[in-house]
Amino acid sequence: MSRKELYENKLQMDYFSDNYIRFEEDFQKYSSMDVPLTFLVDDILRTMAMN
Repeated sequence: MSRKELYENKLQMDYFSDNYIRFEEDFQKYSSMDVPLTFLVDDILRTMAMN
């Protein structure tokens, strides 16, 4: 999937699903990164699409 397709809303996260909310909570709890999840969502989506 190209970057253009990614930004044309062909791939999206369901930010209100129980799974995403649980993922967000776990990320905050277990991540040792200084970067908030908000800034990583596009990279996560692109990585998921490429694999």
